[in-house]
Amino acid sequence: MMMMKKIEDIDEAGDCYNNKNKIIIHWSELCRDMLDLIASHLATPWDYMSFRGVCKSWRSLTPPLSRLPWLLLHDDPPTTRLCHFYSPLEDRVHSFDISEMSGRRFCCGYSKGWLVMFHEGTKKLSLLNPFSGGSIPLPLLPKLYPEDISVGVHRKWRRSPRYIQKVILSKAPTSPDCIIVIIFFCGYLGFCRPGDKTWICLDMDYDGPFEDAVFFKDRLVAVSELGYITEFDIGEQDEDSTTWDDVQSVRRPKDEQISEEQHFILTSPDGSQEEEQEMDNVKFYIVESCGGDLLLAVQLKHDNLSQGGEGIKNTTAEFLLFRLDNNTDHGRQWVRLEGLGDEALFLGKNESRSIIIVADDDSLHGLRKNCIYFTESEHGCFTGNTVDPHWDLDMGVYSLENRSVSDYIISKKPYRIGGGKQVWESPPIWLN
Repeated sequence: MMMMKKIEDIDEAGDCYNNKNKIIIHWSELCRDMLDLIASHLATPWDYMSFRGVCKSWRSLTPPLSRLPWLLLHDDPPTTRLCHFYSPLEDRVHSFDISEMSGRRFCCGYSKGWLVMFHEGTKKLSLLNPFSGGSIPLPLLPKLYPEDISVGVHRKWRRSPRYIQKVILSKAPTSPDCIIVIIFFCGYLGFCRPGDKTWICLDMDYDGPFEDAVFFKDRLVAVSELGYITEFDIGEQDEDSTTWDDVQSVRRPKDEQISEEQHFILTSPDGSQEEEQEMDNVKFYIVESCGGDLLLAVQLKHDNLSQGGEGIKNTTAEFLLFRLDNNTDHGRQWVRLEGLGDEALFLGKNESRSIIIVADDDSLHGLRKNCIYFTESEHGCFTGNTVDPHWDLDMGVYSLENRSVSDYIISKKPYRIGGGKQVWESPPIWLN
C-alpha cells in the first residue's frame, strides 16, 4: 500500500517536498484522488478553468466544466462593476468584478460561451468571453428601415440594446470558419464572420419577421413570428457577395390549439376554459434536442389589461412543444410532443438550448427535467421614473407534466442598467 507523504511546502518550480525525508514531488505528478479533492472545492467556472490550465496532466485528469447552466444577472445600481451569476448546482449567487461589463454596456445575448455586448455610448457591438476576458469586435449595426416602423422609432432603438433581438454563433468565434447570425429588432436576418467590417443582411421576402434561429446539421434554421420555418445554406463568401440559399420551408404546426385565423387556443389543464390568443401574444423558439431532433417551443402568453387600461402585462400561460418529423406520408411535418423526457429547455435572450438532467432534485436544488426554463427575451425601458407599460419581467419554469407555470427560485427583482434620461431593464440570461 502506497503511503501519502505530508506536503509541507511548494517551491517556485512547482516541486512539492518534505523537509525531513527530502522526497520531491512535482505538482504535475499529484495523484488523481488529490486532484479530485482540490477540484471539488472549486465553485466557480473561473477557478475551475484556472485549475485545469495549470498543466497538461491536471487538465487530462479533471473533467471539463459541467454543462449545467448558470443564470447571468446584472448589477443594480449600475455604478459598480459587479456581475452576478446564479449557480443552480450550489443554489447561490456569485458576484464578480468584470470591467468589460461595466458602465453603459448591455448584454444582449449568449451563444457558444460568448456574451453579446452592446455599448450604448459608442453603439459598438462585441463578443465577450466572461471567463477569459477575451473580446472580439463585431461590425457596426446597419441602418434598417422597415416600412411598418417610423424613422424616429428606428433612430431611437438603434441607440439601444433593443436593436438586437438575438445573436447565434455556428461555433466559437475563435474559429476562422465561424458564422455569426444576428436577428435585428425588426426581425431581419444578418450575418458576418470574425474580422468582417459590415453585416450582410438578408433581403428576401419570407413569412413574417424572424424570432429565433439555430444552426442545425450545418444549416441555419430560422423561425418567423408566424411560426414558419426556413432553412438556409450560407454559401462561401468572397469580396463581392455572399449567398443565402433558401433550401426548404416548413409550415407552422397544425394542431387542435391552432385555428385557421392565425390564433392559438389557450386551454386550462383540465380543459374547462378556452381563450383565443392573437399571434402578437405568441413567441416561437427553435432548438436542437440532445437526441438530435429539431424542436419548436411555442410560448403562449396571457393578454391582460392592467387596472385603468394603462398597460399590457404579457406573462406566460403555457408552452406547446413540437418535433419535426422528416418521414411522414405528407412530407416534413410537426408532431406534437407531450414531454421532454430527461431533458430541459432553457429559453430567452440566450441561444436556445436543451440539456439532459441526470441528477436528482436534491443535488440540483430543484432543477427539474421535463421542464422549460424561460426568461424575458426583451429589454425594458425606463424614462425617468416612468416604467415602459408594455414590458414585464416574464420569467419562470413551465412543467410539461402538469402544464403549469411556477416562479423560479431567483427573485424577479429588475436589474437596471444605464444612465441619463433612459434606463434599460436587462433581463437575466441563461449561460451554459
